[in-house]
Amino acid sequence: MPYAVIQVRMDDADLRFYSNPIGIDDDELRSGMTMEAVFERIDDELTLLKFKPLEARR
Repeated sequence: MPYAVIQVRMDDADLRFYSNPIGIDDDELRSGMTMEAVFERIDDELTLLKFKPLEARR
């Protein structure tokens, strides 16, 4: 099953993260969207960093 991978650039630092978006359909993703970091707990030993949009869905 294909899935989206996004690059998120931090505003206050010269850092970029690659991750998966959550809370948005792939066809709604746009360059320049403001994203918020969220942590998805997989199990007791693994938590993944993901991102969700701050912009309201239309």
